[in-house]
Amino acid sequence: MLFTNSIKADFLGVFAAFLAILVVWHIWALNYWKRKGILGPKPVFLFGNMRDFFLGSKSIGECFRDAYFEYKAQGKRYLGFFITGQAHFVPIDLELVKSILQTDFPNFHSHGTYYNEEDDPLSSTIFNLDGPKWKNVRVKLTPTFTSGKIKMMHQTLLDCSYGLKDLFAESENGPIEIKEIMARFTTDVIGELLLMENLFYTI
Repeated sequence: MLFTNSIKADFLGVFAAFLAILVVWHIWALNYWKRKGILGPKPVFLFGNMRDFFLGSKSIGECFRDAYFEYKAQGKRYLGFFITGQAHFVPIDLELVKSILQTDFPNFHSHGTYYNEEDDPLSSTIFNLDGPKWKNVRVKLTPTFTSGKIKMMHQTLLDCSYGLKDLFAESENGPIEIKEIMARFTTDVIGELLLMENLFYTI
């Protein structure tokens, strides 16, 4: 016996106390941006700002998009957003975005998105990784995206897109297999880039 002569009453009391602590903690978590003085859409208990997503009326992207455009129209530089009880910072001002991505990127490596290197290796991209793993991948990829190489890639994309445009023009009057066409376009672009970089592998 803990508090009463009934095990059932003790269990219910402990459960009620635990539930009350969870509710208080969740409400405290939903006030995170308010405590920081950052504006954002008012979160809903349990759902945060994702109620429409959980009800099936919007996607995650649409929830973020609507909040973004609402606060952008008000001239705000950023906003605070919640997925359930997890706080997310959403930059709006382009200079702020540029600062985060270029100057202050070491402080913004936790993206809060799903990845599983063992069971789903394709999810382990630079957009999903965080911490030291993200930093290691970024160091390896940075030399690939210098201004000169991006200009070269841009021209390659333009050259390959001419054939894509002609293919769409030929198929104007009938249905097309967009998945197959875009797969061919992607393969064409990658092949051209590999040729320009002289990256050949011997199998």
